Amino acid sequence: MNNRNWNQFRRLFVSTSWIALLVFAMSSPSYATESAAGRPITGLQVTQYGGVVPPHPGWVFAISPAVYTAFLGGNVQTPVAGQLALDLDVEASLVMVGVTRIWGTPTKKWNFASGVVVPIANTDATANIVLGNVAGQRKDSLLSQYDMLFIPLLASYHISQVQHLSFNVTVWAPAGDYATGRLANNSMNVWTFVPTVAYTRIWPASNVSLDVNYGIGFYTENPDTDYKSGALSNLDLMHEKVQERVWNWRGFWLDSTIWR
Repeated sequence: MNNRNWNQFRRLFVSTSWIALLVFAMSSPSYATESAAGRPITGLQVTQYGGVVPPHPGWVFAISPAVYTAFLGGNVQTPVAGQLALDLDVEASLVMVGVTRIWGTPTKKWNFASGVVVPIANTDATANIVLGNVAGQRKDSLLSQYDMLFIPLLASYHISQVQHLSFNVTVWAPAGDYATGRLANNSMNVWTFVPTVAYTRIWPASNVSLDVNYGIGFYTENPDTDYKSGALSNLDLMHEKVQERVWNWRGFWLDSTIWR
């Protein structure tokens, strides 16, 4: 990439970033995210080579397992499906079935893909439910489909052979199992739109890669509880070192999670 094209791209990227920050800053005030966590699961937002869409068109099928545990204590009241919960403790086991279509492109600088993910989740939740001035412990379990994830278009820009940027808007559809008053739900019962940018840097000689993923989630109002979750800003980084036939090393950092 010559200096002129790189400077043009850098100005475009900086301008787009400032616009996104202004939109976030000017968004209307809202409450914290319902169920406390929102959509992001620590470590699953970032993937190795997340900024790269391969140049060869075709279909990609994947099955990915994940286990997520979370505890929110300190007598913090958390809105969950129309209830207020204290000391919320959640464990979820997921199996995510994904299909990706990589599209053919006439240029070597850009590649595009689309995808859909259908998760199946087994969720166990325990909390002290607040009813007026009284709190009592409840436990719930649920095995069912979770909300579906769509990526209508993922655009990958190849700065060079070792540096890549990708842009997309991830859409979560309320296709999972949800019921008001239930502690364990495999849906947030809202649409979520997550503009996302990812960066990948590769050092081929040392088998090292660095991936950065940043997104801001915007939630619609839950029609069953009239609750409007706040925007959720999420930054994940991953550094991976691969040593052939011996060991792999992978590091995760969750740098920021910000509610508005």
